[in-house]
Amino acid sequence: MVQLSAKHLHSKRREILEAAAATFREMGLRKSSMRTIAARLNVAVGQLYYYFESKDELLAWCHRSSLSCLLRMADHVEAAAESRLEQLCGLVFGHLSCLHDWFPGSMAHIDVPTEALDGPLRPMRDAYQQRLVACLEEGQKRGEFSCHDPKLSALLLLGSMNWSTRWYRPNGKWGLDDLASEILRPIFLGAGLSLDPMPSVHRVAEWFRTFKPQEWTDE
Repeated sequence: MVQLSAKHLHSKRREILEAAAATFREMGLRKSSMRTIAARLNVAVGQLYYYFESKDELLAWCHRSSLSCLLRMADHVEAAAESRLEQLCGLVFGHLSCLHDWFPGSMAHIDVPTEALDGPLRPMRDAYQQRLVACLEEGQKRGEFSCHDPKLSALLLLGSMNWSTRWYRPNGKWGLDDLASEILRPIFLGAGLSLDPMPSVHRVAEWFRTFKPQEWTDE
């Protein structure tokens, strides 16, 4: 068997991952298959199995790349934010950017089989979720906003954002700023803030002009 260099292996895997992510987005996880991904790449399906054993493994690699990016994004936001409300705006906008801009189609949270989250993925997912919970807890302590149960509020936020992969299209009527603003609006109202969230979203969006998402990871 021909041995590929690490550079070539990474390049081919990245090409396959990008095609898989686009296929997952357009067709949905259940209708996607190794055959449909191969068709997008115009290669024989057998070639994919040289790089990935199954669709679930391919999905896990997509998921890992997105989670790695989300954790780096959370660090970037935390360093830039001057308040927990501002941090929350940044986390929401950054999360949506990862789903629809930086790694479009790669984060099929709703449909990911349990087995695909085993190993290093579950701790990564839980660590990212905890960053959002911690932001809500700290914001509540500071009196910046109010939520009865920060963990429940975090899960509801994640659910709203992740579900947008089912219907949102980047070239459609609404931009990511519109999505982020509407997702944040109940929290602004709950905090007694009569302000439109949109200016805050636009402000934090500027932070990401210097943020470079990590490439598809081989780790």
